[in-house]
Amino acid sequence: MDSLRFAIQPNGVAKVVLNRPDKKNAFNGEMIARLREIAEVINKDREIRVVNLIGEGSFFCAGADLEWMRKQTTNSLEEKFREAMELARMLKAWYDIGVPVLTGVQGGAFGGGLGLVVLSDEVIGARDTWFSFSEVRLGLIPATISPYVHRVLGNKAGGRLLLSGKIFSVEEAQSVGLVDEIVPCDTMESALIQKTASYLEGSPEAIRSTKRLLREYGEPITDEKINKTVQALTRIWEGEEAKEGINSFFSKKKPSWSSNAVDI
Repeated sequence: MDSLRFAIQPNGVAKVVLNRPDKKNAFNGEMIARLREIAEVINKDREIRVVNLIGEGSFFCAGADLEWMRKQTTNSLEEKFREAMELARMLKAWYDIGVPVLTGVQGGAFGGGLGLVVLSDEVIGARDTWFSFSEVRLGLIPATISPYVHRVLGNKAGGRLLLSGKIFSVEEAQSVGLVDEIVPCDTMESALIQKTASYLEGSPEAIRSTKRLLREYGEPITDEKINKTVQALTRIWEGEEAKEGINSFFSKKKPSWSSNAVDI
């Protein structure tokens, strides 16, 4: 089964579906590569006017597949760096998409999956959705998504959510600007279609130019910043706390540093 479904509709809407529902649509190496490939296809195809991103099943995206993540803790330093760079390049490719990205989120968006939400231009959240930048609770860091989180949420809200790793509601996500509209669970996809229609009323080139200008106004996402995030993630994967945190997830036990968190 392909980890992603991708189709371009006659009206210029590209639909991307995360398609590992049995793993809560978590990223593995194949999905990361496919997400980057699709982002690059979208950027080259001038007929595409809007992107819709959703997750198959009841959960939008659980972030990185912890089986894939556990493998990184035993890989060589060079392999760790290469895998971290692939993740960073995928996120940058989605950031660089030149047309509006509208995302529909249901169930949950954790870790790197929440990173994809941050990279979206408009987000519709089903009422049952929960969110978490969960990395620190597993001995990991939200390294490769952090430049984009900082750009959208700033130091205060971004720092609070990244540093605590807490699970928060769709209402709180809306209050900090991660979610634009909350809808009943059974109307999320229809709401996404309705929102998409408004973007098809604008001039394609004018919209592309406007998005390009918006990217230029904020802090630039430079190669230097990306390299720093990759180096930071590589170092964490080398550490004992990452191994303990990931193993604690699979053993259903709290890691040694956790005294108050609920059992995973």
